[in-house]
Amino acid sequence: MGLFGDKPKGWKARSDKERIQTTNGFLDGVVAKAGITDVVVAHEPERQLVALRGKLEGFPLELELSNWSRINEVTLRYHSELEWICLEYDPELGSTTLPEDAEPQLVVAPGVYLEGDDAAKELLDFQQLSASLQRRVLDDMVRLRIKYFWSRRVDFIVSVHDEAVDVPENERWLATILKLAAEVSRARGAVPPQAV
Repeated sequence: MGLFGDKPKGWKARSDKERIQTTNGFLDGVVAKAGITDVVVAHEPERQLVALRGKLEGFPLELELSNWSRINEVTLRYHSELEWICLEYDPELGSTTLPEDAEPQLVVAPGVYLEGDDAAKELLDFQQLSASLQRRVLDDMVRLRIKYFWSRRVDFIVSVHDEAVDVPENERWLATILKLAAEVSRARGAVPPQAV
């Protein structure tokens, strides 16, 4: 059972005040498990939005949740000029099938792919990571249902398929995703902005 309760309908039946308290507890657990520092949390109750800002291994971190549990996007910022590696995971895809409306793509693992004209170059850049880190990224994208795992020029963007309310052990789930993004950033040579 996750922090939000064992059934999403139980979550939906809660008042906004109860949801905010539960979301704050969830974020406190993520902060502790991921080692996030300099934390600031802001709430916009009228939009059912909460934003967390802090630092993860020195990287500025922004995390936004809507409806108190939907992770809109996670962003790590750094000072580096990295080439893009934009891995995407679609649980509906098999090992070789691609979406019909997709740009040119390379399947990297079952359901995990790179798309666009630069997919081959992105694959070469991804293969510069250690074999064990490549394997962990691909395995975790599927296991943790990471939708987008984008290492970009000056930031790292992560999006997920699930709402935190639906994930067992959701604090550990999100902390694992955040730490993996920071690890890949460092392995690619990214440095936090203040370290420059």
